[in-house]
Amino acid sequence: MSNQFKSVYTNDPANMVAEAFAELYPDAKYEAALAPELYDDKGTPICSCITFPNEGDDADAVPIIVVNSQLGVEIAAAELAMQLIHAALGFESLKGGEAYDAALNALKVRYNEIGNERFPESAEAAEPVGGGGNE
Repeated sequence: MSNQFKSVYTNDPANMVAEAFAELYPDAKYEAALAPELYDDKGTPICSCITFPNEGDDADAVPIIVVNSQLGVEIAAAELAMQLIHAALGFESLKGGEAYDAALNALKVRYNEIGNERFPESAEAAEPVGGGGNE
């Protein structure tokens, strides 16, 4: 698959997550954005969120994913991965469950495969999406 997701970085984790997701869910639609500050409805800072369109919205309305831009790149990619799975599985997946866990695991596997294909020299040291972080 050609890389339809362009980034200035050859090893951009969010870009690789989006590419893996597009391979697994080619018909899924979403919009994603970064926000410098992100809060829940109680004013508590959060890492990411997804908003699903209402039934009465335009037929072309898609889920909107927002990730806090203050996160490290690996954590932001992991947050994007979680929200993308919600976009693919729908509103009910917000409760989690086996289908959500299996889909997220499949995305992590494909993400790691893409990384290993692009950077075989670092395949042995690769961590899955959500691993590592900003210690």
